[in-house]
Amino acid sequence: AATGGPMSILGMRQQEQPTAGMGQPAQPTISTSGMQAQPNAPEAIGADTMSALGKAPATNGAFDIAAKQIGLNERDQKAALSDYLQTGGQSLDPATTAWCAAFVNATLKQSGTEGTGKLNARSYMDWGQAVDKPQRGDVAVFSRGDPNGWQGHVGFFDSYNPDGTIKVLGGNQGDSVSLANYSPENLLGFRRAAEGGAPTQGQPMQGGQDMDAL
Repeated sequence: AATGGPMSILGMRQQEQPTAGMGQPAQPTISTSGMQAQPNAPEAIGADTMSALGKAPATNGAFDIAAKQIGLNERDQKAALSDYLQTGGQSLDPATTAWCAAFVNATLKQSGTEGTGKLNARSYMDWGQAVDKPQRGDVAVFSRGDPNGWQGHVGFFDSYNPDGTIKVLGGNQGDSVSLANYSPENLLGFRRAAEGGAPTQGQPMQGGQDMDAL
C-alpha cells in the first residue's frame, strides 16, 4: 500500500481514505448488516422491503458476491486479489494501482452485469441510472480532493449510519475489501444498473484520465 503524501498517478497511488464525521479516517468495520434507514439519516429502501414488494434490487447479487470477498487484501493475498480483479477485465498490481473501480467492475461482471470497464471511480457517474433513495447494493460514488476534479472512490452502498455517514462495501478500503464509512459531503451520487440489467455506456473522462491516483 502507498503511504505518505499524494503520489504520482503514473503507477502509484495514495490509498482511498474512508471518512466519518469531521473527515477523520474511520476504521473499516467487518459487518454484513442489512440496510436500514436510521434516525436523522436520508430515507433508503432495504433489501427486505424490496423483496416484499417483489422487486429485488438489480445490484443486490453483486453486493452478496462482494461480501464474500471481505478480508481479501493487497498484502498477503495479492495474487488472489489480482485474479479476482482480472475477472472484470483489469490486469493490475493492487499494491501500486488504484483498484476500487476494478473491484466494482469484477463484482458486477460476476453478477451478470457489465461495469464501466474503467479504473476511474468517477466513470460510474455515467453508468446505469441515478437514484435518490439507495438500495443495498447500489453503486456509491464519492469525490476525493477537488469535488470538480477527477479523483474519487466507488463501492457498493450498504446503509446509512445514525450520524448520517454512509457505510460502503468496497475494495481498496484499508488496502482490502471491507466495510467503511464515508462522509455524505463527499457523495457524488448513487447509481443503479439500468432497467433489464443493461448499464448505459460511460463517457470518457476529461483529459483521458483512466486511473485514480490513490
